[in-house]
Amino acid sequence: MRRSPITVFAAGMALLLPVLFTTAIAASSWLLRYAALALVLGVGLPALASLVRDPRTRRPAVLGAAFAAWCLVCTAFARYPIVTLFGTFGLGTGALFSISLVAAWAIGASVDEKGPALIEKALLVAAAINIAVAIAQMATDLKPLGLDLLDRRSSGLLGNPVFLAELLVGAFWLVLLRSPGRWPAWALYAVGIGAGLQVSGSRLPLAIAILALPVAAFFIPKQFVAAIGVALVLGIGLGTLLTQHAGGASTSSRLAEPLGASGNRARLETWRAAGTAIAQRPIVGFGPGRYNEATGPLRSYALGRAGPDKIFIDAHNLLIEYTTTTGLPGLALLVTFLIAIVRRRITSVPLLVYGLAILDGHLVEPQNVAVTPLAFLALGAATAEGPALRPLLPTVVRALAAVIGTGLTAQLLVGGYYFQEAALDFNLDRAHAALRLLPPWPQTAALVGRVYTFQSKTTRHRPDLVRQARRWQRIAALRDPSNATQWQELAEGQLADGNRQAARASLRASLHWNPWSTRGLDDLGTLELSEHHWDAAIRAFEKSLRAKPVQPEAQRLLDQARAEKARA
Repeated sequence: MRRSPITVFAAGMALLLPVLFTTAIAASSWLLRYAALALVLGVGLPALASLVRDPRTRRPAVLGAAFAAWCLVCTAFARYPIVTLFGTFGLGTGALFSISLVAAWAIGASVDEKGPALIEKALLVAAAINIAVAIAQMATDLKPLGLDLLDRRSSGLLGNPVFLAELLVGAFWLVLLRSPGRWPAWALYAVGIGAGLQVSGSRLPLAIAILALPVAAFFIPKQFVAAIGVALVLGIGLGTLLTQHAGGASTSSRLAEPLGASGNRARLETWRAAGTAIAQRPIVGFGPGRYNEATGPLRSYALGRAGPDKIFIDAHNLLIEYTTTTGLPGLALLVTFLIAIVRRRITSVPLLVYGLAILDGHLVEPQNVAVTPLAFLALGAATAEGPALRPLLPTVVRALAAVIGTGLTAQLLVGGYYFQEAALDFNLDRAHAALRLLPPWPQTAALVGRVYTFQSKTTRHRPDLVRQARRWQRIAALRDPSNATQWQELAEGQLADGNRQAARASLRASLHWNPWSTRGLDDLGTLELSEHHWDAAIRAFEKSLRAKPVQPEAQRLLDQARAEKARA
């Protein structure tokens, strides 16, 4: 049977999104996938229009379209609409990403009768590739390939161990719901999942995988469940041996850490801050992907102690994230959209459970440009009933949308290549090329500023190059004023120029968005001390040391400020 083009695209999306990786592209663990979402939008939005017309899919399609439209409304009312539309560099979960989730669902819901099985196979192959890479990361040094461990944990090809773990939990459910007649092959796969989860160091996904066994025993032959369970335990043991050999952080070793060290306290504190932010803008929120803008100035002392310069760009909870960024209407539309999906006739239970398992992980972990769209793709395919009615949009319009999506994907990839090259060799032409081709992220302007800074240092600090460096650093800060890091970098450049007044303003802007930044507080304290503003210096150093008590240099400068004040 010939596969429909959208079925082939859906399977390719399921296979490629989790494995796309190259060191030739800047931030390859996410930019490649972010670029691919442009093509997902180009294919998925026309499919969504057809699903709205189909009586079988009208309700979830209308709700999905309403959620996507509301994301655009929230973007229009956001303080910084452009960065809200494209999302934050390194995460990319802005309005376009949120709309792509609906597009991914529409793609999955539009596949033909054989599509769900093909998507399941693609997801299993993608997970197997990531398992192999994760094990290799822990067994040997893959840093020359750009695949180093992150916090002594394996991340596969996804750039972050938690995303790897979420992918593997979904795959584990697919394995559990396989035919028991081929249990030796699935048991071997489960060994790999157990090892992958253990080397990822992610606790909740491993707990979900273990809890899945007794749940599955209610509707799957117990002998098969027992075999898969034993295989999972063997894999965990293999992962333990690998982490001990490499000095890595395994899931079981991290379970023994104190509660505060795990980041749980930080999550609770940032969720508490989200309550205040939601009350400030309950209808339209702060715009998709703008969680840090909403909660940054509200960071508590407890959150500062948990990580003074560690910023929660995402809420690490899907419901809190969208309530904060799209308001109560956005949350209501998202939840009713998901309910409408699961209330349809299920044609693939494995894909339904796969999608829900990933979304469960999103209750304590951030969204991701690969894993989250896969969850919605799986939810769409789980209820696919064959080809939709005749497409609503003409063929030429659908083809044009796909071509535009392909062109945008290519543009982002070329821009990412120039960004990477400019970051390596400080080539100004390549930096400007990245500036033109990539969305107006602060980091592209900051890169141009760094190149000018480098050139000024190699040419005896030419004043014109220094002015250009500061100009682009300021542009970077103004592109997203809630980005404390960009203000901090601008301030450090201004301090190097001796422009203390401008540096003080930049440091205060940085500390507005991250009040407990020890980096910013220490720089501000040093600046105030140099100008004999002893009280201001003492306040800055005392606050910094409250957030991070062990800072010998800050303590020395605080003592100096106190001594000079006493002498005065």
